[in-house]
Amino acid sequence: MTNREFIEQQLRAYGITESDLLLADVDDLDEEVADVAIAEKGLIPLIAKLAVSPFLKNISENGFSVSWDVGKIGWWYRYLCSKYGVTPDANIEAALGLGVIIDRTKKW
Repeated sequence: MTNREFIEQQLRAYGITESDLLLADVDDLDEEVADVAIAEKGLIPLIAKLAVSPFLKNISENGFSVSWDVGKIGWWYRYLCSKYGVTPDANIEAALGLGVIIDRTKKW
């Protein structure tokens, strides 16, 4: 499995395109996955892009309904950033609706 295939499989439900993969922070997308950490780290900029992109919320037609739960992508973004020591972008976290609590008790 190549890095490209790994990333496409992870983000298949979100409709990642070939042009989106250019944002992936992976040295060579067509290399075999040697280290999953490298491929997962490449997901971070893609998830950030997904956070600020319009997305399908629900479609209903003739009794057929489709709905996506994209709330979990924010937690996935935060998890990957934490796991690989990447500082999360505050604007992306705000777009995802993720609040940050900062301890300011020392200022009292």
